[in-house]
Amino acid sequence: MKILPHESTPRSERDYLGGIPLGTPLKAMRKSIRAAVGVKVKRLSLIRSELLDLHTGVLFFGAGLSIIDMIFDILMVHEFALQGQLAYASATLGTVIASLLLQLVLTFEFHGKEGWWSILREMLFVVLLIKPGIDASRVVKKRKRRVNSILDPHTEMLIFKSTELVLEVIPGAIIQAIAFVSGQRSNVATLSLISSLCTAGFISADIAIEKDINKRSRMYAPFFYGIVPLTSVRGAVCISILFLLLSTSQLSLRIFALALCVVESRSIAAAYVGIEVGLMLVIKLIRRDFIYWPAIPNVTSLVLMSFSSRCAVKLIMDFTGMLQARHPYEMGGAYFSFTFLTTPFIAAYFGSRYMAYIEDFEPSERPDFAFASDQVYYTIAILGALQICCYALLIRLVDSKYRWTFVSTMTGKQYCSKAFHEASDDLNKFEVLTNNRFLWKDFEEEIKEWLSTSIPTWLAEEAEWFDDAMKAQIPDSLVDDPALLLKIRGQSVARVIRNNSRRRSSIAAMIVPTIAGTTAEGL
Repeated sequence: MKILPHESTPRSERDYLGGIPLGTPLKAMRKSIRAAVGVKVKRLSLIRSELLDLHTGVLFFGAGLSIIDMIFDILMVHEFALQGQLAYASATLGTVIASLLLQLVLTFEFHGKEGWWSILREMLFVVLLIKPGIDASRVVKKRKRRVNSILDPHTEMLIFKSTELVLEVIPGAIIQAIAFVSGQRSNVATLSLISSLCTAGFISADIAIEKDINKRSRMYAPFFYGIVPLTSVRGAVCISILFLLLSTSQLSLRIFALALCVVESRSIAAAYVGIEVGLMLVIKLIRRDFIYWPAIPNVTSLVLMSFSSRCAVKLIMDFTGMLQARHPYEMGGAYFSFTFLTTPFIAAYFGSRYMAYIEDFEPSERPDFAFASDQVYYTIAILGALQICCYALLIRLVDSKYRWTFVSTMTGKQYCSKAFHEASDDLNKFEVLTNNRFLWKDFEEEIKEWLSTSIPTWLAEEAEWFDDAMKAQIPDSLVDDPALLLKIRGQSVARVIRNNSRRRSSIAAMIVPTIAGTTAEGL
């Protein structure tokens, strides 16, 4: 009987490679490896299919929530008007109109070069309140960016979600919460408030998840993006649910606390919001991290856009706890966690002020709408406990290499430098140039040296990604060689530069970063 080489070796001394004895004949080893790889590929394919189905369902569910919330807001305008609460009716109607108007403006900006039929069709989607569903359908069907369109469908969907969140969902929820605390507690008002809270929480979580699972984001900054695991359906679902619970609990607690404060003293409520935003701006200025990321050449426009964007992101974070706000281009991880974890204590303080205000009334004169003290404290305690538990569980479940993002003090400049120096290829390095020069001027000489050696190679190899749009991103000041500069400045590139210049001076260039934060391209 013939003994194989690996059988002659004592079992205790055998070496294994992936569960296969090293002495196994080559043919048998190949067969075993192919079988193992085949099982792994089939498993990953199944996981990918399940995640795609789940992603499709989430997109359409979110679109449905947005449409339902808009309908509820319109119903609340009617109900407030019937009850004679014209201030609440006007404020709610104002949020709806502001959101729709801005969406119409952005629609014209994004589709202006596609012809009037396309513009009117897209605007009709907005007016009929079905724009969220249309965007979700295009993303699910993997529609590509049209020739004359500024954005791809995925980025457009995120920007319109951000618009809805900033101008309609959050303000609408605040108005309805104040009305609810003040005694407007009909069935429609209760359902509308619940709808606003769920919609805001869902949109906030969805934007953070979409940005985290985006292939381009993970390629450009793998050290930051990747919290949602894509190798396990159960893991992805658990993390996503925690995102949703964090956003919803933060929103509910903040809005309830603010509504209690408004009933007690509107001036204190306004001062509180102003101090929160002002403190964040001061910290950004002290750390020289105030300038926002978009590459806008006009200094005045850049400063105004940076101010409005910083304020918008701060308010979104305060009221939704959007995890994307921990990005160094936004608030940063440490300030994000500080804001998040102090919310229960702020809510408890406003709750105590509200109860002191109510108890100052004589029992016979106490407002009918007043909450009992146990109702206030139980609500704050439950929401606060849910928020902190979800935060702690998220930190526990995420991969340890991403935990630093929750406590990071990294600035936008440091993040930009890290992304450039740790980039895996030239395309990812090139992404740095889509940001404002302020973020990369500290290592500008390194970029110059890299471009001077790389551009000739890209031209000689005719790199597919190095097209006219990419060439137009390179500022003249970064190319010292006139001959080399001439090679990347053809007529088609000059046309792209002119279009980019007009686009950066347009309404969309000012508004998109403000409402979308890091949901826009280039980050």
